[in-house]
Amino acid sequence: MDYTRIAAREFGVQFCDISTRSIAPEVKGSVVPAPFYGEIFVPEDRNEVCCVETDGWNRFHEGLRKKYLYSESNFRKLDAAFFKATSEALAMVERIAKADMGLKTDTELKEMFLEYRDNDLHYIAYDWVVWELNNIYANETRDTMERLGKSAKLKQEEILAIYGVVLKPEDKSSLYKLREIAGRWGKMPINEKKRLHQRYRWIPCPDYHYPPFTFKQFSDYVKNIKNETAKDQMSYDGVIKLLKPSKSERALFDRTRRLTYIKDFKDDAKRVRFCDAQLMYGEIAKRMGMTLKDVSYMTAEEITGFLGKGTKVKKSLIEERTKGFVLYYDKGHKVRCVSGDGIGRALEEIGYKTAAVGLGEIKGTVASQGYAKGRAIIVKSMADLHKVKKGDIMVAIATVPDFVPAMERASGIIAEEGGITSHAAIVSRELRLPCIVGATNVTRIIRDGDMLELDATNGKVKILK
Repeated sequence: MDYTRIAAREFGVQFCDISTRSIAPEVKGSVVPAPFYGEIFVPEDRNEVCCVETDGWNRFHEGLRKKYLYSESNFRKLDAAFFKATSEALAMVERIAKADMGLKTDTELKEMFLEYRDNDLHYIAYDWVVWELNNIYANETRDTMERLGKSAKLKQEEILAIYGVVLKPEDKSSLYKLREIAGRWGKMPINEKKRLHQRYRWIPCPDYHYPPFTFKQFSDYVKNIKNETAKDQMSYDGVIKLLKPSKSERALFDRTRRLTYIKDFKDDAKRVRFCDAQLMYGEIAKRMGMTLKDVSYMTAEEITGFLGKGTKVKKSLIEERTKGFVLYYDKGHKVRCVSGDGIGRALEEIGYKTAAVGLGEIKGTVASQGYAKGRAIIVKSMADLHKVKKGDIMVAIATVPDFVPAMERASGIIAEEGGITSHAAIVSRELRLPCIVGATNVTRIIRDGDMLELDATNGKVKILK
């Protein structure tokens, strides 16, 4: 079986289970074109790697491309459907946040869990669609800009310099808003600071088991954000005047900017859901005599089994899963979660083999041009962020909002995952940091402390020593 690697994170079982089911045929009325039973999660270092069966993923990709890339009406329908789904998803967790969980019976708590889970299955389907469609649009826009730039007799560096203008979200993301807040934080009344903490406390919640910011953590985070970003060298209208795109090409650019904003908005909404749903998961954990993280590593069947019949879940099994698990659909289309000694057999059953790490040239896609020379710091999780010192080159699997203060200390960014509208790409362009993305296996080739030369004009990395 041939698999395509998508992402590696510190995912728990709950999220992996929902993600795997969300693009499968079992979710009725899903937004996913050509759903398939081919998503798997496999352990690697401290992370779980999301992979997809390549043929199924290609059908999904082409389905999105065919339906949404060149159709303005289909795109607008998706836009409206996404925000409707987001509104419903946030309303669901708002109900959870307002509920007195301690007064609910086990049966009522089970019903709320199943309702939330069903809602999440449909919403995470939008996550997949927006994420991959964003990549499709960004790549199409990049190729179009390259072609129009050459026709306008622009040098490659000049084309790269205006990437960030066309690929910039059409509206401000949470990070932009926080930068504005950072400039006023020192003189802000304490009541306003507390209000903003409640509004943004979800930032460090990429899964159910990550606690939200305390007030002190949020205050420290804001203080460490630079309140200024580099100004664009040209306005969007100026780029349009320079490149002279056709009507259809201009529409492509406009939709790309819109989709980049939708992607950022989607990522924020997902973290809000993870944050607020912790109130429900926390109550389940309390009744089980477990921790929130323990429940995040349980299957839905184990949770409903406890709430419905009082069936206990062994602590040793949960501890085993935190060290790594394989989650997949078996041949009978039933989701399996295997850990411990069973991992090898599970990998053999699904035909997954760990790809060899090449030691050849390190290269990727230029996301923000420039040059940097410095010490490599490998970042595979949030636990590694403290290692990044001023002038280091951050070598990450990917970046997320929690990484921003560490990114601001770095002299350059190299990301294993992502495209030209990924978080690493957008933030690097804001900060005028040289950055390449999509540098395959870079966190396994480069070692902590290696001296690097980052050429983010030609998309190459050289290990000096």
